[in-house]
Amino acid sequence: ANHVKQSRFVKNDQVQVIYNGVDNAVYHEIDASSVRDQFGIAQDALVIGMVGRVNAWKGQGDFLEAVTPILQANSKAVAFLAGSAFEGEEWRVDELEKAISDSPASSQIKRIDYYSKTTELYNMFDIFVLPSINPDPLPTVVLEAMACGKPVVGYRHGGVCEMVKEGENGLLATPNQPAELSKVIQELADNTEKREQFGKASVKRQKELFSLQSYIRNFSELYKNY
Repeated sequence: ANHVKQSRFVKNDQVQVIYNGVDNAVYHEIDASSVRDQFGIAQDALVIGMVGRVNAWKGQGDFLEAVTPILQANSKAVAFLAGSAFEGEEWRVDELEKAISDSPASSQIKRIDYYSKTTELYNMFDIFVLPSINPDPLPTVVLEAMACGKPVVGYRHGGVCEMVKEGENGLLATPNQPAELSKVIQELADNTEKREQFGKASVKRQKELFSLQSYIRNFSELYKNY
C-alpha cells in the first residue's frame, strides 16, 4: 500500500488495505495435554515452537541458534519445529537434521515434517517463533498461532510487523540477529504472566483484524461505500 501511494497517479484515500483472515472454526484454543503426550513432551515443559516450510528464508537456522542457550539454561524447555521442504529441496531437511543432531541441546529439540492438525501444535506451544530471514509478506502461520492464543516472536520486517503489535501480543528483534532474537524469546520464557497476557491480546487482535469475519466485513463496507 505504501508503495502504491508513492505513485503520482494515486491518491492516498484511494488505497485501502484488507487483510487476509484465518478461520476461527479451525484455529482456536484447545487443551493440548494429549498432544504433548503424543510427542513425548512433559506437561510442565516450556515449549518454544516454529511451524514453516524448510526453505532458504524461513529461518530455521536462526531459530536453532536463538533457542540453544535457552534450552541449555532450562532442562525443562523444549524447541519444536514442524515443516517439510519443497519437492527437490529435501537436502535442506537433511542439513537441518544434522544441525539439530550437532546442537549441544539436541535432546531438547524435536522436529517433524508436515503435520495436518497444526491447531494442535500451536496450542501445544507456549511461545510461537517465526524468524524469517527475508521479509515474509503475510506469514499465515503467525495469524494461526495468534488465533490459538499464543505470543509471537519474530524479526522486525515484513508482514509480521503488521500482525504483531510490539509489547502487546508479541516481541520483535532486529532482522538476522539470532542473539537479539534469543533475548526476546528469553523475556517471554521468564515471564508466565506476560505470555498469558500477550496470548489473550493475540486472540483479540486476530479476531478484530485478521479473521474471516473482518475480511468479509471490510469487503462488504468497501462495496457499500462505492
